[in-house]
Amino acid sequence: MEARQALVERMIDLIDDKDFAALPRVLTPDCEFAHPVASVRGSESVAEFLAGMGAPFPGSRHELVHVVTAGDTVLLEGMWCGTQDGPLVTPGGELPPSGRTVSLPFAAVARIPGDRIASVHVYVDQLAFMTQLGLIPAAA
Repeated sequence: MEARQALVERMIDLIDDKDFAALPRVLTPDCEFAHPVASVRGSESVAEFLAGMGAPFPGSRHELVHVVTAGDTVLLEGMWCGTQDGPLVTPGGELPPSGRTVSLPFAAVARIPGDRIASVHVYVDQLAFMTQLGLIPAAA
């Protein structure tokens, strides 16, 4: 397996294992993480952001379907699944645990110019996320 792919898969494993203390070791100190919810910079800030995003979904997991490496870039496609067993903080306030399960396709682009991840851009369907949590009605 290519070293960059292995590094990105290690990052995914750390997120799934909720080992956010170890996450900065695979990121550059000024790592950029862009997500539809927010963009953060700095390995400690990325770890804190992901810990907050994962807290309402303590058993969440990523399933990678495709991983492609091209130069210093790793492209990911997969499915993220989790059950909302904890409170979810939203701009409109905190939502109590719903017990609902979410299966959300995602794509991500990671840039790794050296031996650590310098940036990750994540793409997810927020409408599907909100619909599966029952926050908006499903389309007819």
